Amino acid sequence: MPNLCLFDQDVRLVKQNIWTHGLIWDMCWSSTLDRFIVLTLNNVFLLDENTMSTQQVQTIKGQHWYSCTCSDTSLFLSTAKTGSSINEFKLSSSIQLTKQWQPPDTCTKDEWIYDMVYSNRTLALMIGEQKSKTKRMELRSSMTFDRLWLLRFDIIDLLNRAIRCCLLNDEEWLVIDRSSSRLFHITKDGKIKTTVVYESEPWRACLFGSNILVVSNENGVNFHKL
Repeated sequence: MPNLCLFDQDVRLVKQNIWTHGLIWDMCWSSTLDRFIVLTLNNVFLLDENTMSTQQVQTIKGQHWYSCTCSDTSLFLSTAKTGSSINEFKLSSSIQLTKQWQPPDTCTKDEWIYDMVYSNRTLALMIGEQKSKTKRMELRSSMTFDRLWLLRFDIIDLLNRAIRCCLLNDEEWLVIDRSSSRLFHITKDGKIKTTVVYESEPWRACLFGSNILVVSNENGVNFHKL
């Protein structure tokens, strides 16, 4: 059985618990609920970091989910399908659907939203076109869903693997591309600042504190000081 493991900033294992709810597609932290939000294909769970206990969100059902992110007031979930939609739920004692965006407002019917990250009233979307195998990043208003900027990457991925992003300091971004093993440093206005070929195929990344970048790959997890 796989375990969910909680580490502190000294990379010491603090707690762990057996996970029995299937493959985890995504997870994010909600400061409003003081819980991790854990996403599987069919369900959404709340994880208490103090007790490592999980609670299924009963008000979110009937869809296949792929990615999640949250603001102080809302949880955003994207659907696991071509022509992805985005659902917004109010974060409260009972998490309820408040808004839904559908194609073509989210993406075209031939595109898939691989990842999304909230920051300062915006949503960063990582989108892949399934026929042309191309990928791009868009920054949208989380209130109106208006596009603020768009960045296309020189990526042709015949396997249509997911492309991810994470928020860095000063509202800049890191884009993680498995197909080319590259990390793209993106400015707050949507320009490529730096491109680095990573030592192994990167899967995901996140900022740990203010100056540690954590990158996961098939062999484990690497910590880099910024």
